[in-house]
Amino acid sequence: MVTFLYRAAPSASTTSASHQFFTDLPQDAHLWYQAPIRWAYLEGITGGVSEGEFGLGTVLSREATSFWSF
Repeated sequence: MVTFLYRAAPSASTTSASHQFFTDLPQDAHLWYQAPIRWAYLEGITGGVSEGEFGLGTVLSREATSFWSF
């Protein structure tokens, strides 16, 4: 979802690809998800699942997903 938002945002093209915010993600700037994650963090869209962890591949609990239920 972050990648879709990133590609639609006018400010996204000025964001560099690498990040230093999440220790559980590889620091390879060539990975397709690096720039969208950095952008989302800098825009305040995500803070990860805990301090320093993005949570890539984490299974969400029912309580975590209930926020997005309509």
